[in-house]
Amino acid sequence: MSERDTQQIIMAVQKATVLMDPVFKLTAAGAALLITYLARMVKEHKIKKGEFKNVQEFMKATDGQYNIVNVPVPTTAE
Repeated sequence: MSERDTQQIIMAVQKATVLMDPVFKLTAAGAALLITYLARMVKEHKIKKGEFKNVQEFMKATDGQYNIVNVPVPTTAE
């Protein structure tokens, strides 16, 4: 591999790093907001403390490799 090839690879990695930086920051900010929201729900007694701990353990166990999705639930007519 020539020195030029090595430089091109390094430049490509640097460009990828610059492009991925916002994604990593948004992911970290989203996780922080989720933890803050759940902690507030515990404080307001909307969820149990154990449920919050389960979410923390889940986040650690998955090493951040999870997706949060909104699953629609059909409403029942009263």
